[in-house]
Amino acid sequence: AVMDSIESNNDRVAVYECLKHLIVSGNSLLKMSDDGLRVYPLNNYVVKRDPQGKILKIIIKEGISPNTLPKELKKSIGDKLNEEHKSLNLFTCVTREKNRFYVHQEISKQKVFEKYYDLDKLPFIALRFNRIDGMNYGRGHCETFEGDLRSLEGLTRAILEGSSASSKMLFMIAPNGSTRASSIAKAPNGAIIEGNAQDVSVLQANKFADFRVGYEMMGRIEQRLQFAFLLNASVQRQAERV
Repeated sequence: AVMDSIESNNDRVAVYECLKHLIVSGNSLLKMSDDGLRVYPLNNYVVKRDPQGKILKIIIKEGISPNTLPKELKKSIGDKLNEEHKSLNLFTCVTREKNRFYVHQEISKQKVFEKYYDLDKLPFIALRFNRIDGMNYGRGHCETFEGDLRSLEGLTRAILEGSSASSKMLFMIAPNGSTRASSIAKAPNGAIIEGNAQDVSVLQANKFADFRVGYEMMGRIEQRLQFAFLLNASVQRQAERV
């Protein structure tokens, strides 16, 4: 029933975005309206809760185009609007009173909307991935595995840079040999030139064993992260017919 409701109301995109914010940052704010769901990331709002986790106050900051404002509101703002204002800041404040919520909106310190909601009818839902008692915000899933994520990123970068350096091909000619460097450089593929094969060598990094250690550690970290993020590869048996 929940999935059918999400599909019929076209809320899949908003729900998917909200879940990604919850997994990474641990916090996300949803607004339910007749037009569908609206998602606010953590950098667009602040929230204050009581020790039991109930919402006491929410302040949301978002941009709004002056062209979409009603004529009466444009006149009230007056000279504060000009061509340089590509967007205005719209602040929405949700305050809990004794038995209800008071919601009002402001643009340029002028109140443009206010309404009261019952405790169970508030259209804003402040979500948390991991709840921690006594804290206003939650903790994300990625924060628990931050060490493995940073270690995997560092190992990947080291192996990538080392592989790029090892893939560089340089031919070295013995300075006292009979083979000329110009002959090697100008000779096309399959050409016959005069020289001694002992005078020519290829520069090698000889870091395969060191890369192998880092690669094996990457595999272990990836396996732990696959379990942590519920990937099917973590529980799939490695066999010929699987």
